[in-house]
Amino acid sequence: NSVRSILEDKNGNLWFGTNGGGVSKYNGESFTHYTEKEGLSNNIVWSILEDKFERVWVSTEKGLSYFVSGVGRVVHPQNEQEKTKVSLAPQCNLFTFVKADGLKGLDFFWNSALIDSKNRAWWGSGKGLVMLDLNAFKISEEIPQPRLTGLDINEQFIDYRNIPDSLGNDIAFNGVQKFENHPLNLSLPYDKNHLTFLFAAIDWSAPHKIQYSYRMLGLDNNIWSKPSKEAKAEYRNLPYGTHTFQVRTIGASQHWSAPLNYTFTIRPPWWRTWWAYAFYVAAFIFGFFSYIKWRERALKQKQTELEHTVAERTAEVVEEKKVVEEKNREILDSITYAKRIQTAILPPPRVVKEFLKNSFILYLPKDIVAGDFYWMDDVEETIYFAACDCTGHGVPGAMVSVVCNNALNRSLNEFAEREPGRIFDRTRELVLENFFKSDEEVKDGMDASLCALNLQTMQLLWAGANNPLWIYRAQEKRIEEHKPDKQPIGKGYEELPFTTHHIDLQNGDIIYLFTDGYADQFGGEKGKKLTRASFREFLVGIASLEMEKQREALLKFHDEYRGEQEQVDDICVMGVRV
Repeated sequence: NSVRSILEDKNGNLWFGTNGGGVSKYNGESFTHYTEKEGLSNNIVWSILEDKFERVWVSTEKGLSYFVSGVGRVVHPQNEQEKTKVSLAPQCNLFTFVKADGLKGLDFFWNSALIDSKNRAWWGSGKGLVMLDLNAFKISEEIPQPRLTGLDINEQFIDYRNIPDSLGNDIAFNGVQKFENHPLNLSLPYDKNHLTFLFAAIDWSAPHKIQYSYRMLGLDNNIWSKPSKEAKAEYRNLPYGTHTFQVRTIGASQHWSAPLNYTFTIRPPWWRTWWAYAFYVAAFIFGFFSYIKWRERALKQKQTELEHTVAERTAEVVEEKKVVEEKNREILDSITYAKRIQTAILPPPRVVKEFLKNSFILYLPKDIVAGDFYWMDDVEETIYFAACDCTGHGVPGAMVSVVCNNALNRSLNEFAEREPGRIFDRTRELVLENFFKSDEEVKDGMDASLCALNLQTMQLLWAGANNPLWIYRAQEKRIEEHKPDKQPIGKGYEELPFTTHHIDLQNGDIIYLFTDGYADQFGGEKGKKLTRASFREFLVGIASLEMEKQREALLKFHDEYRGEQEQVDDICVMGVRV
C-alpha cells in the first residue's frame, strides 16, 4: 500500500508504483500485478512514464523495465501504424535493462524522470543524468540459435576424432559434426548411459540475456526444463532405446528458438536382445511340452491305481473325492491365473503415480476376477483415464473387460481418436464388431466414465456412458455433477453419438470417477443400500485429506458399513487432484 508514483496512460489504465510491491495496473475492473516473478527488475519502483508509442517505462531499485503490448512480433513500435497494432493487443510484454545493457548506475531517484517533447526519456540517478532517445530505441528481434558443442559419456570428456583404445569398439557413430565435438548417429552400450550435453548460442546484442531450456523426448513427461543460463544438461541411467535430446534458447527478443534435435541410441543388454527372448520362448515351449508328457504319465498311473481299488466301494469314494478336489484346485488355479492376466492389463500403481502424482485408486473385485477395471494412457501431453464397469462380475465380467480394455486401447492408439466422446463411439464399434462374430446374440458391454486431462492448460474433456463425473470444487467446497449419456458402450436401444464435455479446472479441484459398486453396497444398521447421495456426502467430508488418505478412508468406511454383509458388486473409485 506504499504508493510512490501514479500514471494514467492514454488508454485510461491507472499504473501504481509501490515501495516493495512492484507495479499494479488497474483497467477500471480489475488489477494486474507485475513483480520480479513476472520479470520486473525490482519490486521497489521509483517512477512511471509513458512515451508517445504508449510504452510504459518503470525505473526501479535495480534497473529499468518497460511494458509494451504486442500483436504478432511487433513489440517495439517505430511508427504510428505499429503503435496502433500494439494498442489493440490484450496482453503486455515486459522487458528489463540493467548495467550490462549500458546503464551507468542503478541508484535512480524518486520520481526524477520525464519524457520531453522530442520523445526522449530522462532519469536522474546518483551516477548522473541518463537519457534514452525513444525514437531510435529498438530491441533486437534476432533469436539466438542453439548448437551442440560437446557430449561427455559417464562424466568423461571424449575427443570423438581420436577415440582412445580404452573405450574399445562399443561406441559406434558415422562421423563427427563439423566444427563441433559430438558424433553423428551415436550408438552406445547399455552401461554407457550417463550423458552430459554441452551447448551454446550467440546473441551479440545482449549475450547476458541468453537462457536455455531442454528436454529428453519420452522422459520427464516431455516437459521443458526451467530456463537457465547454464549451458549443459546431464542425464543419468538413461534406459536403452532410441532417444531425442532437444534444446532451445531465448534472448533479448523474448522469443524461443526452434529446438535443436540430437538423436542417439542406447543398445540393450544381451539378456534383453531378440535372440535372448527367442531362447526364453524355446525354454518355455520345452517346459510346457515336458509338463504335458509328465501330466499324461501321471494320469495314466492314477487310472491304474483306480482300477486296482474299484472292488472296494469305500476306497472308490475316497479316490473320487481326491479327483474332485484336484479338479477344484485346477479350476481355482485357472481363475487365479486369469486374475494375473487381468491384473497385467491394468496400469500398475507406479505408472499411475508417474502421470497422476496426486491421485488414488480404490479397486475391490467382488470375486477373484472382476468386471470392473480402470484404464489409463497418455498422448501428446494429455492424460487419459477411465473407470469402467462391464456387464456382470467374476469370470464372465472379466472376459468382457478384456474385450473392452482392448477396444479402448485401439480407439486411442490405432484409430487416433482424441476426444472422449469419439473414443466411446469407436470403442462401441469395436466391441460390437467382436460380439457380432458370435453365433449367439451377445448384449454385453460396459458403463464408463472417461477423462482427457491436460495439466498444462487445466482443461478437462469428459464423456460418460451411464456413469457420471463428480468434480469437487476446492474454492466452493462442493461437488459439481456432470450427467452422462444414458446409454451403454455396447448394444443398446438407441446408439447415439456420445457427448464430449469441456470443463475448466482450477488448482485444488478433485476429479472423481467411479462405478456403481460402492454406492450399491448393502449394510449399516438397517442393512440398506448406501446410495449415491450418502457416497457423495462422504466424499465432500474427506476432500481436504491427501489423496492416499482419502483411499484409506473410503476403504475403512466401506468395510465398516458392509459389516458381515456380502460384497454385492465390483468396486472401482478413482480420485485425481489437479
